[in-house]
Amino acid sequence: MKRAFLLAVALAASALTVAGATTVAEVKKKGVLVLGTDPTFAPFEFKDSAGQITGFDVDIARAVAKDLGVKLQIQAVGFGALMPQSVTSGRVDMAMSAITITAERAKVVSFSNPYYRSAQVFIVKGGNPQKFSWPADVKGKTIGVQANTTGQYVADDVLKPGARRSRSTTTSRRGWPTCGPGGSWP
Repeated sequence: MKRAFLLAVALAASALTVAGATTVAEVKKKGVLVLGTDPTFAPFEFKDSAGQITGFDVDIARAVAKDLGVKLQIQAVGFGALMPQSVTSGRVDMAMSAITITAERAKVVSFSNPYYRSAQVFIVKGGNPQKFSWPADVKGKTIGVQANTTGQYVADDVLKPGARRSRSTTTSRRGWPTCGPGGSWP
């Protein structure tokens, strides 16, 4: 089962015209699998205390490279440029960065089977006495979302543009400390 899963991920990467390799055979021939990831989303991908990119997605990518008999090369790519640009431009052979599968993205890249399911939540400043309910209590408030993520897509869909004010950041961590009282941007 584990091997079949790893092969599925490798085959998904092989369907893409990227990083000089368009098939698994070409990845094997060049001897390296180039992974693109945005290392700002622990535990999936992050930089450890030594500055090395690690995490759940990176562990899977290492196993895929090992299964293919090639080395893994990791490239840090901002999330907004990762999908699908880095993949379709040939900068990387595959992208792993807690990426949500969407119909729009599936038109231009191939995906493996999902290997993790998550849910969206929102946060407010600690000690805030207000209780917030989604989506009723956040309509009309300024909310922060990470650009090109499921959080942005959900907010855009549920709250509808024009019914809210929002600011996008390039990383989730960059947005959290800038959120002011009541969940609004300064």
